[in-house]
Amino acid sequence: MIENKNESNRNLEKALQALEQAKQRAANEKKKQNEKKRKTEVNSYNKKNLERELQNESQQHNSQQSKAKGGRNLMKSDRNMIVVLYSGISQNLSS
Repeated sequence: MIENKNESNRNLEKALQALEQAKQRAANEKKKQNEKKRKTEVNSYNKKNLERELQNESQQHNSQQSKAKGGRNLMKSDRNMIVVLYSGISQNLSS
């Protein structure tokens, strides 16, 4: 009977160790999954942030080009106006 108790205790201890090991493996797996999830979230945030920055840069570039074109057009129209005014003054002076 004492031998049965000792053997039962050993079996229980082995079962307990097996459970502890399974618990540790489950905890490690959960830790890996959480780490993977955090990395995925960070990558997603970084991707969205990069896309937003690229879009802003593109808009700024387009805005600067529009302003530069608008400035050239304005300067061109100013030159045309000056030519027209000068032509009108020249005609008035020669009349």
